[in-house]
Amino acid sequence: MVKIFITKQAKEDLKNIKSFIQKDSYQNSIKVVHTIIDKIKILEKYPEAGKIIADASAGKLRQIIVYSYRIIYRIEKNQLQVLTVHHSSRLLSNNPGIGDYFED
Repeated sequence: MVKIFITKQAKEDLKNIKSFIQKDSYQNSIKVVHTIIDKIKILEKYPEAGKIIADASAGKLRQIIVYSYRIIYRIEKNQLQVLTVHHSSRLLSNNPGIGDYFED
């Protein structure tokens, strides 16, 4: 099992997702965020469950898709870092939490 660390960026992403969805439905906002968190918890036992992101440098990033969101993470030693939770319609290379992993 790996230890999960959720970055400040990922926590902010979750808050923003909740706020955005909450404009239409408070219940749905809670459901989506809880589902994302549940998927992150699964990674503790199965850290390599996510697919490698081909565009990222040296295949260091992985992703799991939940609804329209991509949970982007990396594994280093016995730690799994959730870097960002990113809407799938946006370009990954523009995300401040992971932009450094992409070549210009």
